[in-house]
Amino acid sequence: MRVVFAGTPAFAVPCLQALLAADEVEVAGVYTRPDRRAGRGRERRPSPVKRAAEARGAAVYQPARLGGESEIKRLKRLTPDLLVVVAFGQLLPAAVLAVARLGCINLHASLLPRWRGAAPIQRAIEAGDPATGVTLMKMERGLDAGPVLASACIPIAARDTAGGLHDKLSRLAARLLADNLPALAAGQLDATPQDETLACHAPKLSPAEAMLDWRLDAVRLERRVRAFNPWPVAFTEVGGMRLRVWRAAVAEARPAQPGEVLAADAAGITVATADGALALTEVQKAGGRAMAAGDFLNGMTITPGMRCAGAAGAEAKRAP
Repeated sequence: MRVVFAGTPAFAVPCLQALLAADEVEVAGVYTRPDRRAGRGRERRPSPVKRAAEARGAAVYQPARLGGESEIKRLKRLTPDLLVVVAFGQLLPAAVLAVARLGCINLHASLLPRWRGAAPIQRAIEAGDPATGVTLMKMERGLDAGPVLASACIPIAARDTAGGLHDKLSRLAARLLADNLPALAAGQLDATPQDETLACHAPKLSPAEAMLDWRLDAVRLERRVRAFNPWPVAFTEVGGMRLRVWRAAVAEARPAQPGEVLAADAAGITVATADGALALTEVQKAGGRAMAAGDFLNGMTITPGMRCAGAAGAEAKRAP
């Protein structure tokens, strides 16, 4: 089976590697996004998929848009039986979806129709979903809207961050793809339409969301800390200092105004919320490194009664 692969970030790499390792597959070409400038030197850096493909000698193509007439002609010259898409980063037009004999499939990091869109892993954690998974779907026009061919489910652990769950689902996607390659080649997978009434959108994260809003309850804030780790990283402001929050835990609280520091000790910086309290257990100041809150407090003065700024942007100050 001749396969063309399209993907860009690290999430897609295990699926590409599974195809390259499969005896029954010939990877005819790999499409990925153009190199992007990054870092202080603004040097162009290849995508993780490009690096993985070139390491195995696969042909790599990087059009700005996979959909122009010249690109569709080149794709047709590759004569793919199947097009496999994993986090490519572009919506593909109908002309591209129709090129391969067996069609175009996508591996998406949620149990569709739940969490269609750009940030399904983060939104599942933020919402408190007990489980998530990977869906193998037949691509159609529309955002993650095609029929489901297969899926695999895993629980979301209490301490899962978006980064950790990303890695679990990336490996799960590769196994799901590898397990279904024979049936894909034979056209033996049944396509089950998604229930549109259950569809929900997973919008892209923004840095503005990362400021902790102490008017929310502690359970929800703890989930946000995990959902925004490793990017954009939750933060608050206290004593005129921005504090990035890498890890936190729900803690016992006494009556206090949301945002008031209740304790600052080896257990963490405990802050009152609208319901309960949140202990900030791993934090980072600007220009510093992430560390346990107890170690951080050895060199910083944060005391009970201080106030953490909320998402409304109020300046950090002492509670009255």
